[in-house]
Amino acid sequence: MSKAQKPKRLKKVAIITKRNIIARKEVVFELIDYLKKKKKEVLLDNNVADLLNQPGHKKERLLSDADMAIVL
Repeated sequence: MSKAQKPKRLKKVAIITKRNIIARKEVVFELIDYLKKKKKEVLLDNNVADLLNQPGHKKERLLSDADMAIVL
């Protein structure tokens, strides 16, 4: 019998948004603050990154690098 593997902890969380996210940017800001308080590395798509003047990534890269993705 093989040993059960320990579950992987979520370290990197991607936030993927639709183009009209500017209308709901407060929700995004709250989500980012929450995730950072939980000590998660937050990866942003280009739509959100532009709002925050931070580096963003293509969705394909986010999905390959992140442990979990949240789509808004």
